[in-house]
Amino acid sequence: MIQVLSCCEGSTYNIWGHVTEANLTLDLDQIMTCFQGIKGGVCTSNVHQNELVNYEVSDFPFLWDSNGGGAFCLECCGNSRLEYQMEETYGVSCALDDQDVWQNHVDKYSNNSFEFRFGRRRELSDDTVVRCDLERVHPSQYVVGYVLSLWVVEYGVAVGGYWRGVENCTAIAIESNSLTSSVFQQNISLFVNYDDSISSAPRIPFSFVLIVVILFIF
Repeated sequence: MIQVLSCCEGSTYNIWGHVTEANLTLDLDQIMTCFQGIKGGVCTSNVHQNELVNYEVSDFPFLWDSNGGGAFCLECCGNSRLEYQMEETYGVSCALDDQDVWQNHVDKYSNNSFEFRFGRRRELSDDTVVRCDLERVHPSQYVVGYVLSLWVVEYGVAVGGYWRGVENCTAIAIESNSLTSSVFQQNISLFVNYDDSISSAPRIPFSFVLIVVILFIF
């Protein structure tokens, strides 16, 4: 499903975040926008929609750039699922056909320290940033992708909207001794509504919010 990239105030499925060199300072408005992974090349999903247990077609976790560039915007989550808690893993492959561009891309992420930063967003006014380093196991090897785990919480209020926040994250580099392929792998796992330490925050699933609104209207 092709949709225009968007990130709006208030009601949104978007997961807000950014990846940057660890020593750089970013403005909040650079972090509090829809997470688009590491940009570069033309990206395609590694997972077919019918292989995802907790997503309907309309709730597939990426909003793809309608201009055809293969950019994505990370979302969460399907409303028709039976369980409030869920886990889902999927990936994106980004091809860089030009060998010089590919080499520069890999060198950039292999020779510098990078950090993922996400909006915690326990409330709409919450500007706390959750951080995790891109961990290296073999620093002398090339970085050809990453494995990112996000602990996401769905928030909502019966009248006033819904949004998503990130409580924790880990990121591990995918490393290689050689550059036999010009494809950068971005593998993402979501662990949704598993953090009991924030039970005091407003955590109403949007499907429930929708039912309440319908009952109120009729």
